Amino acid sequence: RCFKKPITVNAGQFTLEFDPLFFAAIVIMYICGYLAEYLIIFFCIIIHELMHSIVAIAAGRHIYGVRVMPVGLCVSIEETLAGKFENVLIYSSGPLLNLFLFLLIKFTATKFLAINSAVLVNIMNINAYLAIFNTLPVLPLDGGKVLLVILSGRIGTFAAYRHIRKLSFLFGILFIV
Repeated sequence: RCFKKPITVNAGQFTLEFDPLFFAAIVIMYICGYLAEYLIIFFCIIIHELMHSIVAIAAGRHIYGVRVMPVGLCVSIEETLAGKFENVLIYSSGPLLNLFLFLLIKFTATKFLAINSAVLVNIMNINAYLAIFNTLPVLPLDGGKVLLVILSGRIGTFAAYRHIRKLSFLFGILFIV
């Protein structure tokens, strides 16, 4: 019961919510000896979500808040039916940043600068995984949102949601198996 209600900080119209399980995850990662790895992954997720926010603000959208969860962040961005290209740009900006960071580290730091630390290799790999995972055509991931925008223009929003829900279910089954 005590883990259901998020810890909320309000600053005007912006809300920052912390899922109580986030703090439990930090303690568990510390006890298990994975706190550094967890924080590196979390940092990569933060910059992924930050890129969504930057592109959304540049497109004139309002950022309502951020929810911090044990497995990442969720930025609440003003949705609009107008500006489908803007929506695709906002949704794809996070994975594109992760891909860019992967390539930057792969070809700059490890090749030209001869830096090959375990932390840098971890950051490179995490960004590759985030780019790939987030482009899967599954809701609520970025790839699913992009597919929804594209299909909505062709078959309508309701039908697009129905098809993507089925696809999301199939991907869920594949992950379990």
